[in-house]
Amino acid sequence: MTIKLLILIISAFFLHPAESISDAEQVILDKAEQAIYKQFKNENIRFELFVRWIPGSLRSLDGSYIETVKLVGALQKYTSFKVTFTEYGSKKNKEVQLLIQAEQKVPVLLERKNRGETIEETDVQWRWMNIDLTRDNPVHDLKNIQGKTLRRSLTAGQFIDEEDIGASFLVKAGDEIEMVYHQHGLQILLNCESRQDGAEKEKIQIYCKETRKKYQVQITSSGEVLWLKTQ
Repeated sequence: MTIKLLILIISAFFLHPAESISDAEQVILDKAEQAIYKQFKNENIRFELFVRWIPGSLRSLDGSYIETVKLVGALQKYTSFKVTFTEYGSKKNKEVQLLIQAEQKVPVLLERKNRGETIEETDVQWRWMNIDLTRDNPVHDLKNIQGKTLRRSLTAGQFIDEEDIGASFLVKAGDEIEMVYHQHGLQILLNCESRQDGAEKEKIQIYCKETRKKYQVQITSSGEVLWLKTQ
């Protein structure tokens, strides 16, 4: 008896057809997709949409009654849309929430690059990559990265985000630099040695033989830093 019941459960699980979306849901998805592509006229980005939440009354509506579907706010991973439809001869509006899965054709690193290394056109290859619309902001123009340095290390196969791009280093580890020390109206200049690479306005660690102390400083210009705290 137990074996027969188990067979019936397994059969129902594998043979039962997947629940299909309603006519109204399909119309909403189609019109929402049209609205997105109308706003994002970019051949290097494509979208796939799924229903995340929709009112039950709207789901059961005849799809032919749905007139327009418009974006509400910015396009994100979970995006709201205003659906305008006709019901009993009058126009009504309701909001739905859709899951937006995006792919973008972006420059991807062929090999690992460490923080501070320069990126050249030969270091990347264009590929379609999944992106999170809420979090990611990938570079889409090689002009924005060519000859620039990385703020953090990236592995092969990773796309480059706008936040990963930094200015060229003004100070490198081992450089002799001048630290400006300000405290209680007193200003002192000390010759020190950088222990880290860094670009303008970045915070790095240095060491001064004269005082035998380490300091955290902020880079103000090439070879010059401003004291922040003694370590």
